[in-house]
Amino acid sequence: MTKDKPDGVMLRFFLDTEFDDENDDMRLDLISIGLVSEDGGREFYAECNAYDETRAHAWLQENVIPHLGPREQRLPVSSIREGLKKYFRAAVEGAEGRVTKVQIWSKNGSNDNTILGLIFGGLSKYYAFMNTLGVERTYFNDTDMLRRDLGDQKVKTERDPKHTAHHAMGDARHERREYGALQDAIKAKKAQPV
Repeated sequence: MTKDKPDGVMLRFFLDTEFDDENDDMRLDLISIGLVSEDGGREFYAECNAYDETRAHAWLQENVIPHLGPREQRLPVSSIREGLKKYFRAAVEGAEGRVTKVQIWSKNGSNDNTILGLIFGGLSKYYAFMNTLGVERTYFNDTDMLRRDLGDQKVKTERDPKHTAHHAMGDARHERREYGALQDAIKAKKAQPV
């Protein structure tokens, strides 16, 4: 990063994870993670090799496991972490200004954001890494907040047929599109005369 970049740029990303939360020992097991930048030009996707899909409950077996790639292409958490570091570093360094804030949006925010933190070894380690890039603050947001602002008004967003549901990358891409549609609906609602 050069020092002549203006301060205060914020980057926005859309996150989805597939995970197993039906364990006897209070943990979330990462299956896969997908991230998409706001402009759609930068994506990250990885599947975890530590997940034992033979333990997956029926819903995962039916909706998630069939979308996974070959087991030999899956990565250990340490490799996923390094991939995420490269992804965020490239996004920050490629920005048009000095990035000081990041927003991460997801539909299942509490679990997705927890899993992102766990990949880094805890949210404090995620924050520490982002601080090394000059990012002072990360905001984790759930798109349900936008739905609440619309009074739970339904906003139809067609899913791209190439983007499979319950595949972390397909869902992250769809989350980006849905965010845009929700923001447009909020602007239209505010523009209406009272």
